Amino acid sequence: MTTSKKFHLGDVLSVTTGMLVSPTHMEGIYGILNFLTGESLFTHQLPRARESCEASVLAAFPTLRNVKQSTLKKWIDKYGPEEGCKAWVEGISWCRDLSMEVEIDHLGFFEHKDPVDELVEMVGPDRVMVVECQGESK
Repeated sequence: MTTSKKFHLGDVLSVTTGMLVSPTHMEGIYGILNFLTGESLFTHQLPRARESCEASVLAAFPTLRNVKQSTLKKWIDKYGPEEGCKAWVEGISWCRDLSMEVEIDHLGFFEHKDPVDELVEMVGPDRVMVVECQGESK
């Protein structure tokens, strides 16, 4: 099992800031959060996973605590959402390399929950429909 993996700074900042600034958008979020939690997360599990991983990532990269989210707005106003996010991430002057080696530390900080059970907890049983798929017939 791989214990560390390189991720783009935007992926890491998406975990620490709660803002989607990954250059690969949701693919980057799934990638880093699946890696950190050791799970294959469903969309509705991402916020809980991000919150669970945030403290661990900030402990590993304490300088990220100094990244000010408020400065992102000026970049978006100037360049638009896509280019503004990219310019904001790349403009973090102390980071020489836009990739960061992230180590997994998922033992104990992320509580595994069955994705369907978690969705039922979130929205209620009357709003969840489980479809059973049967194997292919030959």
